[in-house]
Amino acid sequence: MNTKNTKRYRIRVAGNVQRVGYRHVASAIANSNNLTGIACYVNRDILIEAEGLTHDLENFIAWTKTGPDGCIIENYELFEIPPVKSKLFEIVPGITADSEMQQMAV
Repeated sequence: MNTKNTKRYRIRVAGNVQRVGYRHVASAIANSNNLTGIACYVNRDILIEAEGLTHDLENFIAWTKTGPDGCIIENYELFEIPPVKSKLFEIVPGITADSEMQQMAV
């Protein structure tokens, strides 16, 4: 992967986003777009970190704004963060506090 064109985004999606397959579909789409990162529950939200080439991220980010069938997005946040050169995209167990998410990123 060309690290010069690599970006990483943190996406937080709130609303009716659990029990609709959001993390699993996000993982499949991320993998099909050659992205790495994580998807997990944080409290009642979905938190995703996705890393890859800009053009690959564009499709993925567009999908995260609507999500899978059955979800209702009430709030959406997108932040660019420093790349961490992760090797794969994985679904991680849910966590209950943002401080735990920060510890995972280290």
